[in-house]
Amino acid sequence: MLAAVPGGRVTAIELDEDGDRVAWQGDVLDADGVRHDVRIDAVNGSVLLDRADATPSPATGS
Repeated sequence: MLAAVPGGRVTAIELDEDGDRVAWQGDVLDADGVRHDVRIDAVNGSVLLDRADATPSPATGS
């Protein structure tokens, strides 16, 4: 997760099964307070998705 968002902090994570694919899905806050939706293949560790929100998370006060 953190390799996809260097300097980030994982705020939520769960193992998700979608058909025959198993992936870790989580939320990561980057250093600027922007939340990223990240999916990592549970078998080979490849980043399947790294989508950043357009605005900083209100929880960070940024």
